[in-house]
Amino acid sequence: MAAASGDVEGRLMSAVKASAARGDPPLLQAAEAARCAREASASDATCGGARGSLAAALVSNLCFAYNTGAMWKLLDQAIASRLVSPLHTLALLTSRVVPNRRAQPEAYRLYLELLGRYALVPEYSESAETKAM
Repeated sequence: MAAASGDVEGRLMSAVKASAARGDPPLLQAAEAARCAREASASDATCGGARGSLAAALVSNLCFAYNTGAMWKLLDQAIASRLVSPLHTLALLTSRVVPNRRAQPEAYRLYLELLGRYALVPEYSESAETKAM
């Protein structure tokens, strides 16, 4: 299973690199990675399906091999377009980013931005705002 997981990650990252080389925007790169993950999960029913394998592969590569602003933007677009589950992705990021927050402060800052955007979003109705005033 570990070899299959590494193979999926390799295919995902090569698809993302090819998309970036063509100059595609991060949303199209995320869609290309999602397509690749869907194909991989169709042949192998592990890792919680395409969304789970895509999130795991993006987080795994983001935190170690390809810690660039473009990869964080790709992850943000994948979450925003619901290609990956926001809470699942943030849970995967938490175990990798928080212990290394002193060694990688920029990654920690970007993680906090994602956390604030997708996990800590308060929803206020207009009636609640007018009552408070």
